[in-house]
Amino acid sequence: MKCLACSNSIEKGELLGCVTCKGTYHYRCLNITTAKFMGNFQQIKRTWKCPTCTNVTKRRHRNDDTPIKIIREESSPSDLVDMSCDNISQTEDSNEQLFPNMEHPGVPKVNTFSFSLEEIGKLLDQKLESKLKSAHICLATEIKQEFRDVLKNLESDFKQITESLTQEVCNLKLEVNTLSEKVQALENENMCIHKEIESRQTAQTNAHLESIITELQQQITYKDQEALLNDVEIVGIPEFSGESTMHIVLTVASKLGVSLTEQDIVYAERVGRRLNWLHKDTRIGNQNNTSLSISARPLAVRLTRRTLRDHLLKNARVRRTLTTGDLGLPPHESTTFYVNERLTKINRILFAKTREIARNLNWKFVWTKRGSCLC
Repeated sequence: MKCLACSNSIEKGELLGCVTCKGTYHYRCLNITTAKFMGNFQQIKRTWKCPTCTNVTKRRHRNDDTPIKIIREESSPSDLVDMSCDNISQTEDSNEQLFPNMEHPGVPKVNTFSFSLEEIGKLLDQKLESKLKSAHICLATEIKQEFRDVLKNLESDFKQITESLTQEVCNLKLEVNTLSEKVQALENENMCIHKEIESRQTAQTNAHLESIITELQQQITYKDQEALLNDVEIVGIPEFSGESTMHIVLTVASKLGVSLTEQDIVYAERVGRRLNWLHKDTRIGNQNNTSLSISARPLAVRLTRRTLRDHLLKNARVRRTLTTGDLGLPPHESTTFYVNERLTKINRILFAKTREIARNLNWKFVWTKRGSCLC
């Protein structure tokens, strides 16, 4: 530790520090005698301020140029360490007390009375300026070192934070990839469910449409059958070239015991696809007769009233033994004919299947009533 006045090292027993700026000095460089320093050591140590701090804090207005106060014999111990520039008398005795010869290695003895107060002030200013420069350099060095340490710590902390953030980013990437896979799986599942729902909706729609179509077909079939409530179908009567269907119907009605006129018949005609004509030889008594006929197509008859149709059907069920030989037709092989309700195409197919099932089950009778098949 060096003295700010003489720049020499300070021994432990010679140190005196400023309580304000913490500057260090030899107590002898401050014009303090050994007896006074040792006798008031504790008080001086607690309260002493250097000339710089004293001049700054306790400067008063006066008309002299004296930088250091005169040390008086009757001054108290606190006055010994008061280095302000107040109330200094320019006397030879005070100059002797303020500037004694200081013996230090490398410093020549100086006669106190050979310097004026202005020169002493300049010397002190130069000394303070050099000390301030030195303190400035030291302070700048310390600040630079502190900045280096702070930057080093910041660099280390930044590196740790960067590594931590890098690791967190990697973890986030993994989580994002995992979530992306899950989202893709959910999208695929959603698509499958959507397709399944669409297919089910389509199937339901198709089933609904099919049910509607079936219902409409049933309604159409029912209405078509309702339109045939006045119709009968005569099956088993041979068909001849140039025949009169009206005459055949009237003859059949007469044989069944039903009185019909031509006004009671709306129309009477053969229905179905026309087949090829065939030549048939028929023997009646001792004569051979040849007639031109085809396979018998059904004879459809529409009556004017439903009661006539019902009466005709009822009598036909009673007289089941009548044959075509009783109808006065051209010579032919006599066969049994039947009078039935006229059915629509769908009901006719249904009736045929019903008869087939009844035949397999050995059921005896199968008939229709108002378009319905009965067994």
